[in-house]
Amino acid sequence: MFQTFNSEPVTAHVSALFRPGALARDAIERVRVQAGAGKDWLPKAVRSLLAEGPDRQDFLTLSHLSVFTPLPGYVLAVKCAAMRLGVDFGEGEDVRYVLRAMNIDSTEAAMSIVTRYFSERQLAPDTRASLERILGG
Repeated sequence: MFQTFNSEPVTAHVSALFRPGALARDAIERVRVQAGAGKDWLPKAVRSLLAEGPDRQDFLTLSHLSVFTPLPGYVLAVKCAAMRLGVDFGEGEDVRYVLRAMNIDSTEAAMSIVTRYFSERQLAPDTRASLERILGG
């Protein structure tokens, strides 16, 4: 979000590809064991967020690295889907920021975009109510 929307760099989420991969795999395994999650928890989580491949734009392409940025609608959808994880994840402020960046001022407009990527049954039951609170009614 910071790079794409020029927002404040306040998110605690980091997405990256690590080399050597063994260091990252060891850390992921420690987290998995500590959380009591199944062996395939990370790939399942990534697949659930990427769905059928997000709408995206190339951000930077080098000989050894490709960076893409998802389109704002996809960012909104993923942030709304992540709201089901609870307030401790801070997605509400990110959702508010993306809604402003996209000039969305109604719950119906927001849900129309979100449901392009996730069915309502994949979202938390209070997603619509959360959007209403964020949008002020």
